[in-house]
Amino acid sequence: MSVTHRRQFVYGQCGLMLVAAALLSILGVLTVETFFIVSFVGFLMLLELTSPAYVRPQWQSRLRWILLLGLLMFCYLVVARAEDLLSLAS
Repeated sequence: MSVTHRRQFVYGQCGLMLVAAALLSILGVLTVETFFIVSFVGFLMLLELTSPAYVRPQWQSRLRWILLLGLLMFCYLVVARAEDLLSLAS
């Protein structure tokens, strides 16, 4: 049963990233930063949607390093964007 949830998660993440790249490209706002943010938020959503209610499977527990790395990168992008906006305001 766990393998099917894992496959659903992987297929969902790949599909989400392809759709995100296509939509961002169509809208003309495709950058590495925006793609990362949309992919990371989608990763968090899929992780919650595919996890059981009471028990966290072992394969999801192994994702904590990817979550930590993604969170650090997200914080870096937010701080860099805030610095850019503050430097423009002064």
